[in-house]
Amino acid sequence: MQAPTDVPEQRFKVAKNLSEQIAGYLRVQIIRGELAPGERILEAKLAETMEVSRGPIREALRILEKTRLIELTPRRGARVTEMSPADIESLYDVLTELYALVAGKSAENRDPEDLQRIGEAVKGAASCAVSGDPAGYYDSIFAFADAIRKASRNALADQILGDLEPATRRTQFATLSQRIDDLAKNVTFFQKAARHIEKGNAEMAAQIIRKYAQNEKSFALRMQRNALKSES
Repeated sequence: MQAPTDVPEQRFKVAKNLSEQIAGYLRVQIIRGELAPGERILEAKLAETMEVSRGPIREALRILEKTRLIELTPRRGARVTEMSPADIESLYDVLTELYALVAGKSAENRDPEDLQRIGEAVKGAASCAVSGDPAGYYDSIFAFADAIRKASRNALADQILGDLEPATRRTQFATLSQRIDDLAKNVTFFQKAARHIEKGNAEMAAQIIRKYAQNEKSFALRMQRNALKSES
């Protein structure tokens, strides 16, 4: 039988799941500190505010739990996780080695498109550092991170770092808002790393990223410990 010719073409469109939309909305609030560490998230109140049923809310909370932004406790519900100095140290220890790995691999495996994306991210960060734009700088350094992850051609490392990105963004957002004067100094790490990646120098690219991550770890720990002292 001949297929009909007057049937309009259909295209499959992937719609964002409602629970993922809710998770994304809450994720941004947690990263920006609008939902504070330790703050409870009440399912019923959230469902009423967003005019949705509690089912998608529960699923959204489970999504956020997997990325360590909230913790779910039986009979006590959900609350935003608190980042202790030990949590920050553990996070950065893992980030340091994984990003050093992808920086080195990106130097070995990058192509011209990768170098263009890396270069654009670094230029964006440098421009924002000069103009004192921490929000733009924040976006640019995560664009750089994404570019070297893709350039590394290491799917597993890319996946793990993607899973850790919400916690990373949360920590970076908190620190960058306190250090506008340091942006020009910090951007030199990315400029040096990009040059080594372009030259194919894997060892030096990894070394620079390690230094950057350790610098970020030290600042985050210092800031968190000062915050704890002021609360006591």
